[in-house]
Amino acid sequence: MDIIKVSRFHHGGKFVEGTFGGRLTYIGESEVEYVGIDKDHFSLMELLFYTRDLGYVIVGGFYFKDPTTNKFVLVDDDFSLPNLIKDLGDGDFLDLYVQHVVDEVEVVKDGVPTVYVCGPTVGESVNEDGVENSHNINVDEGLQHRVAHYENIL
Repeated sequence: MDIIKVSRFHHGGKFVEGTFGGRLTYIGESEVEYVGIDKDHFSLMELLFYTRDLGYVIVGGFYFKDPTTNKFVLVDDDFSLPNLIKDLGDGDFLDLYVQHVVDEVEVVKDGVPTVYVCGPTVGESVNEDGVENSHNINVDEGLQHRVAHYENIL
């Protein structure tokens, strides 16, 4: 029989140092996600899999709050995970706090030319079949116009 341990992923917040008595604190938490994980598959890779489902491409780390010291401890390898869940009983949760890092930011340099996309003006018109529609679009004409406009840019 598989033994399932339920983990609560606290995410959407950030760690702030020195807020309460100089200790690390997790603030701004937006959600808590409950996930049942098989004890035999409990690993950092498994945790990363679940955080990817939560929308995190990159995770800075997983932390748990040590109940004896009331401090956050980084879960830095698979060997520490069995110790975290060994004393959990039925109905107990493992609270994991996700440290989110900003994905790589792309910065556009000054002086890079900007292209504006233009399209036909939307208005009331009648097409060739006499059917009234909200806008008249001639696909071939639009493509020729865009090609000519693009050639003028180059």
